[in-house]
Amino acid sequence: MNWTVVQRILGILLMMFSITMLPPIVISLIFDDHAWVPFVESFGLTFAAGLLVWLPVHRVRKELRLRDGFLVVAASSGPCWARSARRRCISQIRSRCR
Repeated sequence: MNWTVVQRILGILLMMFSITMLPPIVISLIFDDHAWVPFVESFGLTFAAGLLVWLPVHRVRKELRLRDGFLVVAASSGPCWARSARRRCISQIRSRCR
């Protein structure tokens, strides 16, 4: 398993994901609703985490093998699945309490 390749790709993915938080910042500033602060904090933390993961291995140029690709997909999509499952559980609990 090429851990350095996986680490490099996950760092790049984190930095790319942080860029998706820029449009909400711009829209919040346009409408002046003062909701831009959490987005700036999230952008900064996510970008810094991605940079810290990517920077030590940014010069590594190895081939991504099939099993490495599976690990990248599982590591990058796992938190999304956990978040959606948590939302679904919370919504089911709320609907039962009504």
